[in-house]
Formats: sequence, C-alpha cells, structure tokens
Amino acid sequence: MIADRNMQNNDLLKRELQSVTYGNWQNLMEEIASSGIKIVKTEEAYPERPVKEAATKKTSFKDAFKAYCKLKAARSLFPTAEQILIEKNKPLVRTAYDTLGESRVKALKYKVTDIRRELVKVSTVTETEKIIRMVRQSLPYRKAVPRREIAEALQEIYNTLGIRKIAVATDLAK
Repeated sequence: MIADRNMQNNDLLKRELQSVTYGNWQNLMEEIASSGIKIVKTEEAYPERPVKEAATKKTSFKDAFKAYCKLKAARSLFPTAEQILIEKNKPLVRTAYDTLGESRVKALKYKVTDIRRELVKVSTVTETEKIIRMVRQSLPYRKAVPRREIAEALQEIYNTLGIRKIAVATDLAK
C-alpha cells in the first residue's frame, strides 16, 4: 500500500474537525446542515467494532454455526472478518459445515460430541483408526476406568460405526 500525502492530510483534517472542533460526528453534521448544505445520507460505519466485540464475547457452537451459515449463504468472493474470526475461534464450525453440511448439523441438534463422532464416522481412515479416535474422545486418558465402563463405551462406539460385534474391554488391546 502506498501512502498518499493528500489523503493523509484529508483524514487528519476530518479527524480534527470531528473530534476537536465539533466534539463529535453529530455536532459536525448539525453544523453542516445549519449552513444550508443538504445531507443526503450519513452513516457511521465502524466495521471493526462488532468484530472486536465478537472476538471477546464467548459464543456457543450453535450461535457460531448459524452465523457462519448466514455468512456462507451470502456467497461473497472473499471471506468476511467475522467469518475468519469464527473459523479461528471455533475451527469445528468450518469442518462441520464443509464435511457434514448445514442440514446434517441441524439434525444432530448442534451437539458438539455428536458432530465430532459423525466427523470421525464420515472420515476416510480405516475402521480401527476410527475406533481409536472415538475411544480417545470418550474415555479419560491415564486414569483407571472400570471394565464395565470401557465395555459400554466401546459398545456405543461399535453401534455408532455400525459394527455388529459385542464389545469386550479386552478389545482395546487389539
């Protein structure tokens, strides 16, 4: 970007008029209108303000996903700042949108654990790799877990993946 001296001077003058001489933008607009100049359209545009507020505010997956869907539906050529912010703060939103789609996520009722399971289920890795990923998500790491809980969790994983097999805790050794 090349800095233009005239544009910089214009911006400085505009800022001085707005903040120092008239106090705020509204007073400046009133002064211009009182001098006989017709104001056709005035907008105070602060696009960075909502983005900064969105960055500091913690949102749920459901709200972030709905906002992301609205932004994607607009089909702009370049991603908006809000869209990039959602992708950065909640990377699962983009993955779920691209892989599963809006209707499937809505059918899963925006439940993050179900969405993660569905993403593993849809992935192209081997069945054993899918089981390992789902076990890591559902069982605590480096903690003693009773055999019954392991067998129940493993059976739930088998049912999710559509494996017709009765789970036994010793299957984890395989």
